[in-house]
Amino acid sequence: VELENGCACCTARADLMDSILKLIRLSIRREIKYDRIVVEMSGVSEPKNLRTDFANSEETHQVFIYVELQTMVTVVDSA
Repeated sequence: VELENGCACCTARADLMDSILKLIRLSIRREIKYDRIVVEMSGVSEPKNLRTDFANSEETHQVFIYVELQTMVTVVDSA
């Protein structure tokens, strides 16, 4: 799934949650179970904002019926 309307850590946070929910609902219809969903952010992202948004949305967004944020990984290219 590719977000078209901005960065998931800034302007497209709600779009990210909605896209994950659509992906999960599609997997349920197709009877496919995901072990993990990987979200790759752009090189200038602020992952802390995304983590905070996930924490603040757990009580309000339907996606958290199906998923939880378990861990975050940051890769730094020093070349």
